[in-house]
Amino acid sequence: MEPHLALLVKGIALGLPAGLLPGPLLTLVVSEAVRHGRRAGMRVAVAPLFSDAPIVAVTVLVLAQLAAFHGVLGAISLTGSLFLCYLAYRSFSVEIPADDEPPRSLLKGIAANVLNPNPYLFWFSVGAPLLVDAWRSDAGTAVVFLIAFYGSLIGAKLAVAVLASRSRRLLDGHGYRLVARLLAVLLLVMAGWLAVDGIRLLGIV
Repeated sequence: MEPHLALLVKGIALGLPAGLLPGPLLTLVVSEAVRHGRRAGMRVAVAPLFSDAPIVAVTVLVLAQLAAFHGVLGAISLTGSLFLCYLAYRSFSVEIPADDEPPRSLLKGIAANVLNPNPYLFWFSVGAPLLVDAWRSDAGTAVVFLIAFYGSLIGAKLAVAVLASRSRRLLDGHGYRLVARLLAVLLLVMAGWLAVDGIRLLGIV
């Protein structure tokens, strides 16, 4: 598979589940859309575009200095695999987000994302290693990964905002849970890929 295409697939495979995984930000998306309409939910949905830049920059800079140490990168990859397994568990045992949060603005959405540990864990253990490797081989592939990841993540949250604004019932029932569990399987596949990569870097096989 071509490097650009591989990073595109990985970006989508990671971004789509992240966009639909229940958490503080998705709860805000739903509550804003249900209470205040589609545009309010969409404003919260785009919060990661504003809050994630410093997180990505710091993790990439740190890992760029560690890139020569395969043991460290292998341990990080294995940590990322465990983290994705945790996210898969969360997604598989999904409950529909509650709508009891107070009204939020874009700034509140940014604050919720910054104070959520998941973006930090994801970028340090999963996203940044991929980005560093891509950048060292071809800067274009790194850009493709970022576009694919954030396009999928934001797109998924925007879709939830639109659905929630039309009817709260659209997010009830088996449909949402089925999608979440299918995405959990996708996360487990990505976790397996990271585990294999981590074992290779550690020189175990």
